[in-house]
Amino acid sequence: MIVMMVEDIHMVSAQTSCSTNGGSPTVVDANTCVQYVRGLGTSTKCCVETTGGGCTRMWRIGTAAVYICGNYGCTSCVDAVNQLNIILATCPNNNLVEGSRVASGFTFQIRHS
Repeated sequence: MIVMMVEDIHMVSAQTSCSTNGGSPTVVDANTCVQYVRGLGTSTKCCVETTGGGCTRMWRIGTAAVYICGNYGCTSCVDAVNQLNIILATCPNNNLVEGSRVASGFTFQIRHS
């Protein structure tokens, strides 16, 4: 019973929103961006660098860019990759993908570069 409650709380605290359309980045380019962030390693932090909050681009290639948005602060790049991978798995349509995921106090985005 306790495990179910913890899982339910986790589901409420994270939300994925897909916005894939004809102008979205390709899945290949989006995946390349995510793999770049993965390559930063386990000790690297991915940060919103604007004091007043906003979005910071973590990487861009071809048609895709990946962002971390929210208030000034950091999370592990491993967490960022995990959240971006959920967008990759949830939002593809006709080899294109675009979306955002609210989790860990930030919004992670895959969008057109």
